[in-house]
Amino acid sequence: MADFYTPSGSNGRAWVIGRDDNLDLALLEVISPGQVYPSFNLAKTGDPQLDQDFVLLRQGGLTDVVQKNSSRIIGSRQDFNTGLRYIQLQGLSNEDSDGSALIDNSGLLRGIRMNEQHMLDIAIGRTGEIYALSVDGLISTVIPRLETGVSIIDAPLSGTSKGTPPSIPAIFKGTIKIDSRSATKGTRVYAKVSKVGSSDLWFSTTVEKTGEYLLPISISRTGYTNATVQFWAGKYPASATSIFVAARTTTINIDVP
Repeated sequence: MADFYTPSGSNGRAWVIGRDDNLDLALLEVISPGQVYPSFNLAKTGDPQLDQDFVLLRQGGLTDVVQKNSSRIIGSRQDFNTGLRYIQLQGLSNEDSDGSALIDNSGLLRGIRMNEQHMLDIAIGRTGEIYALSVDGLISTVIPRLETGVSIIDAPLSGTSKGTPPSIPAIFKGTIKIDSRSATKGTRVYAKVSKVGSSDLWFSTTVEKTGEYLLPISISRTGYTNATVQFWAGKYPASATSIFVAARTTTINIDVP
């Protein structure tokens, strides 16, 4: 589970389907939007032409209205480590524009505006330059990767260090049904670990065999022994709960109405 915020300060909640800090992108399923956001159908469009005019759209700013800025294509470069192509835009970098949608004159999504530091890190951009990841790369590479539930996070977890091994996980397993039907392969299962005085922790896995799940939970922070574990599938919680004890295997069947 994640909280997200727009530059205007409005916020919402979402499931984190996948996150890859090496790509500087995450895939969220918004469950509490708080407001209406622009949406676009994804379709491969090929590389844009030089000097083609575009509009950068973003939500927020000093107001909740959609902000629009015109730009023009001045080049493109490819990351040979990932195969992803990045479109260079005319103008100077602005942090508030990170994540903006790149729209052509036909109203088609052509890319997503990337963070300047990320472009420096992958040795493509220079200070002040603007790049957007092409929509073709989003469709063919990024979204399929994030949909697998990948979790690559550069930021260290609180209470851990590079020299600290992960704790022995607690294992939760059993049958899983949604609307009284066995959950199909690929269904995502979530667990929320809660304890008074501590932050909630979220974990997830995908069903590998129809009707059955296996979810390991490893917590390096202290103070979570006997914490309550609540299970979710889709957007809804199951009635069954358990407790977290490291190194213990617990069989608990999940039935989500």
